[in-house]
Amino acid sequence: HSFGGRVAVKFASEFSEKIEKLILVDAAGIKMKPSLKTVAIKMAAEAGKVIFDRIYLRVIKDWFRNLFYFLLRNRDYVKAQGVMQETIKNILEEDVSPLLEKIQSETLIIWGDQDKLVPVKVAYKFDKGIKNSKLEIMKGIGHSPHLENPNKLSEIILNFIKNR
Repeated sequence: HSFGGRVAVKFASEFSEKIEKLILVDAAGIKMKPSLKTVAIKMAAEAGKVIFDRIYLRVIKDWFRNLFYFLLRNRDYVKAQGVMQETIKNILEEDVSPLLEKIQSETLIIWGDQDKLVPVKVAYKFDKGIKNSKLEIMKGIGHSPHLENPNKLSEIILNFIKNR
């Protein structure tokens, strides 16, 4: 799921012979053209850096930065410090698209059609890039099908595993 999908893609592309079946659920890792909202957020973050770098505002810089990322629901980045924040940035910049063609395993891609974090158009990119894949779109589900409808998700996964 999500970041774990990025990890699974990297592993499956490198060691495909060790994997019989792969399941990706609302997986991250494919870079898409940034939306207007994403561009605006990046511009706001850059402006905040400049504004709060003033000597008299430095004391409240961290508080405002944490509030900004909290409102964006990017809690992992807020919790991380120093080199871990840079690591998160670097990981999020990587695009796993070139690795998809290396995946030989039968792959099930499951996606919530209401996913705002990793939009459903990314699911179609995964499906197109992995030659032996099947795409299942869950209607009315966001980024976390395992929380939003675990029974339906389990049913889809079990059907995939049982079909040999």
